[in-house]
Amino acid sequence: GRDKGRYLITGLTLHLTKHSLERPFSPPLEHYLKEHGLTKYTPDIIRQSVIAIRAFAMPSASLHTAGAFFSDPIIDKNALHLLLNSVPNLVYSPLDDDRVKIDINNLLEHAGYKGYSDESLGLSCDQRQPAYIINNTCSSTANLILFYQQIIDKIRQLYGLQLHVLPDIVPCEEGTLQIL
Repeated sequence: GRDKGRYLITGLTLHLTKHSLERPFSPPLEHYLKEHGLTKYTPDIIRQSVIAIRAFAMPSASLHTAGAFFSDPIIDKNALHLLLNSVPNLVYSPLDDDRVKIDINNLLEHAGYKGYSDESLGLSCDQRQPAYIINNTCSSTANLILFYQQIIDKIRQLYGLQLHVLPDIVPCEEGTLQIL
């Protein structure tokens, strides 16, 4: 948003509970709990479930990635109904009465980015989580920006959605790049 980069969090207070948590959970967590017959939602069960989901879903730690590169688009339900005409099995989660969050990996998969690779730029999208951009041989900020901008442009062209880049790209010394 407009305040991005204006604030620095220096402390955090959390209230944790030992009691069962209440649904609804994210679609991947709901699916995992159902698939494994888990009906108690203690913090430890939820924690172990999230760890298992992430171990399966995340790219290998040996790959060069800065993590998920795009945020899940948030759209209103009218836009969702239009989008479902072109992508009927799109994965999304309701946020409130009027908005939904689109699963970015599912959207990128439908657009053909699952495992997509551009050897000339030295970058690819992960096989399981296409929102993860993998640095295979890329050594230039310009190539990274070109790669992710092509993805943003194609999603806008296909679905009319604007993707947002998650990491901040900060210029460092000449010829280097830092992704935060």
